[in-house]
Amino acid sequence: MFARWFKNLFQKSPASAPARPLNAAAPRFVPPATPEKPSRAEPPPARQKAPARQEAAAPPVAAGAVVSHPAYGVISIRIQRQDAATACYLVDETLLIDTGCVWARPALRKTLLELGADKTIREVVNTHDHDGAIGNNALLLELARPKVFAHYLAIPEIRFPDEDGAARLGNAPVEAEPLPEKLHTAHCELEVLPLPGHSPGHIGLFEPGQRWLFCADLNAVGAGELELLDADGPRWLASLDKAIALRPACMYDARGAVWSQENEVVARLERERGFLLELRNQILQKAPDAGTLQELTRKVFEQPEWLKRVSCDGWQALLDAPAPVRCKFVRSFLCDMHAPG
Repeated sequence: MFARWFKNLFQKSPASAPARPLNAAAPRFVPPATPEKPSRAEPPPARQKAPARQEAAAPPVAAGAVVSHPAYGVISIRIQRQDAATACYLVDETLLIDTGCVWARPALRKTLLELGADKTIREVVNTHDHDGAIGNNALLLELARPKVFAHYLAIPEIRFPDEDGAARLGNAPVEAEPLPEKLHTAHCELEVLPLPGHSPGHIGLFEPGQRWLFCADLNAVGAGELELLDADGPRWLASLDKAIALRPACMYDARGAVWSQENEVVARLERERGFLLELRNQILQKAPDAGTLQELTRKVFEQPEWLKRVSCDGWQALLDAPAPVRCKFVRSFLCDMHAPG
């Protein structure tokens, strides 16, 4: 029996591994492989997903709105971020002039709800078709469902935003109606003034009893090249002349600036007019010695001795604009010089 047990002890089992001979050396221990440490050139996945780079490139955040009452029945809503400002004006609680830039939407929504304006606004006027005037039309329709009015030349961009312009900035398509000659609120009769130049469909609103002028972007180019794509220098000059002739006692612009004395208003408009007149003179003087539009534009803008004689406040976007945009603005003066009559 003992012999059988001893024999079975060394018998190979079909399910077991081959037996190691008693005199064979024990197998050398090999430690399990450890995962390779990532090289310094390739950070670990968690670090690769860190959003630090995206946060650095994020656009500036708008601060809360500054609400003021510059005149009886007028509420100014000004919203600013690090690189820009935008403004809307609520007249007699029922008429909103412009809806501000898209980036101001959260602050504007909060402010309108706090004012209770979502329950009182009946009409919205877009003074032109740039982002600062139409950026939050969709928000107003969501909150108050007012009628939206604009100059007929601005309506196509409001209803069908350009993918390279307003739509790229986030403006949603909105139905708008052509402006009447006058708009009425509880205490105001606002005359619609066509003031082209900044854009073809640019308008202002004038209250003759109080001599208030809501001038939109008449007094400044604005910010960025999109503001200049359809600008026209001679028409801008004519609009400034029209506004100065009204002798406004108070002026409200598209960035929330308010001038509350006639002499301040006229001085500001005359300053912008002076810049355009000097620019026109420079084009006239340098045109005979230029062979191309680009050469003429360089002669005008890259020889800045004349810029020291005028105020450039409000025109920095034009001075910084890409060459094709400045060329287009120069061309508008050339076309006017050769117009019949």
